[in-house]
Amino acid sequence: MRANALVSRRASGLSSSTSKHARNRRRRCDAPLRSTDADAFEIPFGDTAGAVVTLSDDIRVTTGDNDLILGTHDGNAIRIEPGEICGVVGANGSGKSTLVKVLSGTRGASDGSARVGTRLVGVLEQVGVSGSTKTVEEEAFSRMSHVREAESAREDALREMELGLDGAAERLANANARYEAVGGGTAAKRVASTLKGLGFSDDMMRAPCDTLSGGWQMRVALARLLLSPAGDSKDKGVNGGLLLLDEPSNHLDSKSKMWLADWIKNFVGTVVLVSHDEELLACVNRVVEIRSRKLHNFKGDYTRFLKEREATNVAILFTISARRRVATSIASARRRLTIDVSTFLGSGDWCRHARASLLRRDRAFRARGTSRNDEERRVVMRFATATRGSIENAPARGSIGGAMMR
Repeated sequence: MRANALVSRRASGLSSSTSKHARNRRRRCDAPLRSTDADAFEIPFGDTAGAVVTLSDDIRVTTGDNDLILGTHDGNAIRIEPGEICGVVGANGSGKSTLVKVLSGTRGASDGSARVGTRLVGVLEQVGVSGSTKTVEEEAFSRMSHVREAESAREDALREMELGLDGAAERLANANARYEAVGGGTAAKRVASTLKGLGFSDDMMRAPCDTLSGGWQMRVALARLLLSPAGDSKDKGVNGGLLLLDEPSNHLDSKSKMWLADWIKNFVGTVVLVSHDEELLACVNRVVEIRSRKLHNFKGDYTRFLKEREATNVAILFTISARRRVATSIASARRRLTIDVSTFLGSGDWCRHARASLLRRDRAFRARGTSRNDEERRVVMRFATATRGSIENAPARGSIGGAMMR
């Protein structure tokens, strides 16, 4: 089956359609186009103030009794703006795929909100095209509902012109403009180009989907998504398409992966990309990391994200190391300042000695710029009450009961 046969329909001449039938067809074809992918789910559509996706600062996502996501790290909502390519990264099991399901509407957030500002949403289905008996070309074209509906509207307008219905000429002009706007004349070429980019040969394009392996079926599903109204849209802003891609490169070779990365870079819509593949993540310009059950938002490319995360990790390790050094120094000071009270009994020399030692150590901490919290700063000395002449009540030499650190 040739590729151009997918989008060429013959106007079968005048039919015996009545004017009532023509009016019904016209009303159906004048309906607004919607994404076939989005129609399958209840997309969490809402006011996003110009953003394509908004995640509230208190969003909570759970699985069973386990909390996967508990709000944003900095307490601010995350906005994915039109045209951005947002990479979602994190450890296995951190909730990346679950977050995509929340955005696609297949499940809801336990608290807070995740809102989508466009109706054109495309989701990469993880089941591929299992069970389809269509050819690869036919399956890839099956989600191009915007092209099929525009072509159907044009055929109806032609039929009405032949029937001589009032206003048929104007409707035909509108239908032709709509057909051109969705690229109806080049749809077959886009199907073939997309399939070739994902590694399909001409013979494979004509093969039935159920003869392919699971990996190749996933490639068909990816091509079908890229050709859907969300992926094929030329509109920008909140009227453009939003693609939710969960590990799209799992079944791609290096060449196909490079083609997909270029396709994403040139896409005028918005992309939310879940991936572990750094080669594919190189095309993102925003990163949302799920770490410690928090959403960490980084504005910039993936290389910048890695540098910022490394700097953050180094700062955390430095803080931990500094606190350990402080704790070790305080413990050492406690040991050195355990004083035999009987040595200094009857004089204030030992108090002055201990206080001076603590002051010297505190100045040393400040000179090194070491930050100490209240717990680390609190050094309290407890002294046994003794008076001149009460040497018999003093503790034995070497005891820590007379003066100690707490």
